[in-house]
Amino acid sequence: MPKKTRSVTNRNGAVTPSVGSAVSLADAKRRLDVLIRKTRDVFYKPMAVAEILYRNRTEHLNLAAKDEYRRSSDRWSKDVARMLWNTATSSNSRYWDQMFDEPLMTPATLTALGAANRSSAFPGLVETYIYAHLNDKLQGIRQILDWISEQTASEFQLMDLIAKFVNDHRYVQSVDKLYEVVVYALFEVVIQRLDAKVSLTINPNSIILKTFDDFAFMVLGVNAANPCIEHPARLYRVGKANASDGGLDMWANFGPAVQVKHVSLSMDGCSDICEKIYADKIIIVCKDAAAEVVNAVLTQVGLGERIRGVIRESDLCRWYLEACNMPKDRNLGRDLLEVLVREMGHEFSTSQDDALDRMTDFSTRRGYRYDALPNDWNALWSGA
Repeated sequence: MPKKTRSVTNRNGAVTPSVGSAVSLADAKRRLDVLIRKTRDVFYKPMAVAEILYRNRTEHLNLAAKDEYRRSSDRWSKDVARMLWNTATSSNSRYWDQMFDEPLMTPATLTALGAANRSSAFPGLVETYIYAHLNDKLQGIRQILDWISEQTASEFQLMDLIAKFVNDHRYVQSVDKLYEVVVYALFEVVIQRLDAKVSLTINPNSIILKTFDDFAFMVLGVNAANPCIEHPARLYRVGKANASDGGLDMWANFGPAVQVKHVSLSMDGCSDICEKIYADKIIIVCKDAAAEVVNAVLTQVGLGERIRGVIRESDLCRWYLEACNMPKDRNLGRDLLEVLVREMGHEFSTSQDDALDRMTDFSTRRGYRYDALPNDWNALWSGA
């Protein structure tokens, strides 16, 4: 079908060119499903689509004029996120704008979805569809956390938890976040149990210490009167993904940085890890199949000396099993599972205890009826 070009006058009187081919409802829904499948824990982009369509339905927002919602949709989505779970992260503008490029939510795509969303038979159909997916995801992550909480240390198997993410289309995009939490929980509990300490010492006779004594105290915590301090060894998570973190997942106050990867790594990927993390030593956590490749590639490109160790998935499973069945420390496994649940709650904002209640209130105010969706808009689809 040839492209159609026309001009659209927005509410401010500006003329915005609209270029694109008409999109069928079936194709528009397929594009929406791709966006939903690729989203992670927080539904920012799908929620933005829902909020654009909501304003088109209630305020007659012009879907053909992309500039009317391209920037505002980010704010609308995050307003809903704050209402549901009191949090919203910053996003890169180019990353956000890509949502409105081919082959996703172009003006023509939103126009097709908007027409269905304004249907007199089911007003808000597409909005309901999108938020039904989110509601389903909220329920699922809550069930996973409840499952962990109900496990005794002796019966917990790490691979069972990983499988709940890998084998469920709702969470497969968040497996990397799960890996980070799993690694952190293990490291945090074991390091504490080892009673590891980190000390920092300066030379009290340094000739420049008289001049920089206040600097040494404020920056290092030591000075001429107290030239040595000691702290517990700790590991810290960077937290939510950030475009400027260089891929760093965790850092330690005892030296190494930690990079967690659940995907296969190429030579370029391995080199990229070392080049972007400015630490003397790096610990890489990866799947067993990638471990040999990681070691070979890093040695080949001369970066092997920066690797403190490569931890395999099988190592994690073995350590979890040993921790959960430690005969001389019966509380180790219990504490490990408690930290695991706590950190998953921090990482997966949608797992908050009252998130489902807030979602119910929000849905009621909007009039969304998830159980009334027609068969061709069934939110609990079984896509991969």
